[in-house]
Amino acid sequence: MFRTTTILFVSTCIGFYACQSKQSAETKFQESLDTLSAVTVADTSEKTTGDVISSLPSPLEISSMIKESGADFSSSMLNPVNNTSKYTTYHMKAINLGVFGADLGYINIYNQNKSALEYIRSVKNLADELRVGQFFDFTTLARLAKNAENIDSLLYLTTSGFEKMDEFLKEKNRGNISALILTGAWLEGLYLATQVAKTKPNKELIERIGEQKISFQDLMKLLENFKSDQNIINVITSCGTLKNEFDKVEIEYKHGETSSSEVDGVLVVVDSGSSTVKIADEQLKNITNLTEELRNKLITEI
Repeated sequence: MFRTTTILFVSTCIGFYACQSKQSAETKFQESLDTLSAVTVADTSEKTTGDVISSLPSPLEISSMIKESGADFSSSMLNPVNNTSKYTTYHMKAINLGVFGADLGYINIYNQNKSALEYIRSVKNLADELRVGQFFDFTTLARLAKNAENIDSLLYLTTSGFEKMDEFLKEKNRGNISALILTGAWLEGLYLATQVAKTKPNKELIERIGEQKISFQDLMKLLENFKSDQNIINVITSCGTLKNEFDKVEIEYKHGETSSSEVDGVLVVVDSGSSTVKIADEQLKNITNLTEELRNKLITEI
């Protein structure tokens, strides 16, 4: 009787402590989320942020290029969905919301319906925890993911959800969250591209990797605007070695004629100029290794 009662008491205490710990962690996270509006931004205009975003390649764009290279789908390159519950701070949730978003784009391009459902769920969970889950209709996305014929609609709704979320975060003075999401998505896209280039070299893909020098510089400028956020300072510091390697990549521009036309009432300007990317094999190898190291750190440690 004593042994049974003791075990029951200990079990109750363990359960109570676990609940308290969980509540404490959730309370701490919500408090940190509530104080985000206190983050000061150094001269960041909406235009500046928009310019940075437009300079970053879409995860879908990178994924399409990977598929066109003839590379097979590889689930081993993705951030495992069981990592979702490990992200307890707002910056880890934000970074990996971006990572999972890029992974979802890769999955959708390859029509991996079963995996899509799992990653949609992770995206929705992290978005909910960051209070931006209202931009993702999980029921509709899950239904569309079950049929490969719905790929266009699935891609549209997912992309639209991220765009609306980004606008909302900027309006609510939570631009640092948006910047971290962008960082996660960009880095995961680069990681996927470099991993494929390592096993299945492709001239166009390698040049695209080299062009990320510009995107990377723009992304760092965006992050610099939130240096009052210690977590973003940590991310910038972690990106230091990758920046040094990208600095060695040479990009030569050849200016061409500029033309403009009106498309659906919108003025579209087209520059016929071109660029040449010079990235040595050693530089590509170093960028590949550093990207993998940084990406693995961002999905586990920071």
